[in-house]
Amino acid sequence: NIGACVLDLLLTTPPDITIVAFEPNPRNLFRLTSTLVALFAVYPQFRQRVHLFPIGLGQSAKSDRIYGTTSNYGHSTIGRTVKQNDYETFDSGLPISIERLDDVLYSDYEDVDFAVMKLDAQGYECEIAKGMPHLLNKR
Repeated sequence: NIGACVLDLLLTTPPDITIVAFEPNPRNLFRLTSTLVALFAVYPQFRQRVHLFPIGLGQSAKSDRIYGTTSNYGHSTIGRTVKQNDYETFDSGLPISIERLDDVLYSDYEDVDFAVMKLDAQGYECEIAKGMPHLLNKR
């Protein structure tokens, strides 16, 4: 379901809604980008609504590795492998960049306001929250 949430939001929200997405895994980024390019060919008006960042989010800016299970690249983890069962095997990891959400949003957008934020980071959500104190304090 790589990119399923992005596509669902594009297709079900009003045209004035902007979707900001982050995909640090290069394999998943390729799949998501390919899907978006195909969608934009049919619905060019969607192109302006999506901002896709090829980075991970965390508490601080750094380089790290992302690991994916060899049978399900949707299950990726940053910095270490986390098995969901005894049968899972992971790849050797790929290098990625991690940035703080506050740094990304407030350097690219002057006045950030969110109605909804969806995080799916396979257990890395607390690290992401630590990197967005400005955004959290606005609420």
